Amino acid sequence: MAASKWMWGFVLGVAFLFWILYAMVHEMKAEKLLIEYQVEEIHKTLNIHTDILGILRGSHYELHNKLDHLMKEK
Repeated sequence: MAASKWMWGFVLGVAFLFWILYAMVHEMKAEKLLIEYQVEEIHKTLNIHTDILGILRGSHYELHNKLDHLMKEK
């Protein structure tokens, strides 16, 4: 009788551990998907800002060239 109780305790303990591991893996998958989404959004934002920076840098360079040209004319 005591051996049967120990066996059922062991079976329930192992089942509980597997359930905990399954829950942890499922939670990690959800976190991974969230982090991938956040990284993708950050990457999009950085690409937009990089494009804007390129435009501003080009505008700044053109503005200085025009100013230099005007100063040389006077």
